[in-house]
Amino acid sequence: MRLLFLIVAILILLPEVDCKKKRHHYEVEEKVPFEVNKIGPYANPSETYEYYSLPFCQPLTIEHKHSSLGEDFTGDHKQNA
Repeated sequence: MRLLFLIVAILILLPEVDCKKKRHHYEVEEKVPFEVNKIGPYANPSETYEYYSLPFCQPLTIEHKHSSLGEDFTGDHKQNA
């Protein structure tokens, strides 16, 4: 019961996230930054491949982006695209 109360209190006290404040409208010919991750078949999630090991277009320099230790444990390898 205490845990439930604590969770509700934290959710109420957290600041409200407003996505409208950070909207960005891209201009014509402006680069849109995004990242790619591992890729694999839906039927077998344990079979994964690095995104650029497959025949996809890739940038001139590939930058690896590590956010957390958990992503390393799950095999996530975020890279620029």
